[in-house]
Amino acid sequence: MMNSRTEKNYNQLNPLILLSSSAAILFFLIQLQGFYHDDAYIILRYAKNILAGNGIVWNIGDRVEGYSSFLWLILISLLGYFKIDLILASRILGVVFAVATLLLFFILGKQRSNFGALLISTNSCFALWALGGLETVAFGFFVSWDAICFKTITEI
Repeated sequence: MMNSRTEKNYNQLNPLILLSSSAAILFFLIQLQGFYHDDAYIILRYAKNILAGNGIVWNIGDRVEGYSSFLWLILISLLGYFKIDLILASRILGVVFAVATLLLFFILGKQRSNFGALLISTNSCFALWALGGLETVAFGFFVSWDAICFKTITEI
């Protein structure tokens, strides 16, 4: 159990941690903006076929599941439906899930867990995969969300 003075110190650090986390992730996103993983083009081809009205197929007439995440495919296709370039759509989603993961620490986490956001944001691999076009960071968001919710439920 934290005493009131320790809790007050953590509350005073929160804005600094949030600002530092934001600056770190922004720095890495800018530095790594040229990266795009070649495996991401697989799901983009499926999304292109969905948007063309051909269904969830790699080649027209061949019903083979070659994508790794149905949710990621649908989210990219949804943005593509609104005429957003598919590569840009996958990058937007990656960055949105990266930011959402960092915000989870501040919204749902306890005071000391906010340092987790700082640790993640200063790991360049986190930003790299946010830009890579794959569902890696989205998966991390859902795992983090589940872990924080589980911890909160077990403390009740």
